[in-house]
Amino acid sequence: MEFFDLMSISHHYMEILNPSTSEKIIKLGKLLKLIGETHWLSNQVHPEYAQKQATTHTEPELTQFTRDEGFELEYIIRASHDDWDRYISDGWYGLVRWLEENPTHPDHEQVFKHFRTDQDDYLQFQHQYMGWAMYCLTPMKSHSV
Repeated sequence: MEFFDLMSISHHYMEILNPSTSEKIIKLGKLLKLIGETHWLSNQVHPEYAQKQATTHTEPELTQFTRDEGFELEYIIRASHDDWDRYISDGWYGLVRWLEENPTHPDHEQVFKHFRTDQDDYLQFQHQYMGWAMYCLTPMKSHSV
């Protein structure tokens, strides 16, 4: 996604920044970094699921990673459980349509297994333990703590 696409996700975020001209928006895009990332909702994640999601971290861990790279967390836009459900369900919808439209495709069985595994993981673990957020990062000069 391009910077302008990400910025259009949250009207509230634009109100906070209040860029009134395209020049300000372009300058802002050079100063800020936006990342979307999954994160654990708590430190108490089921071990079976934690092993499957080795690259997922807690928000404090993500914050430390960004600080280590010279950025500070300036703003967070979190997906609600309903947002996350809709996002995941849209993927399932697409897979069901593909499976219906391609019953003889050589990958049909593999796609069906992926579909079922994805649903099972989401319903058993992901909905309870994982969230998604967009983090606005700003570069910071080194400060002594």
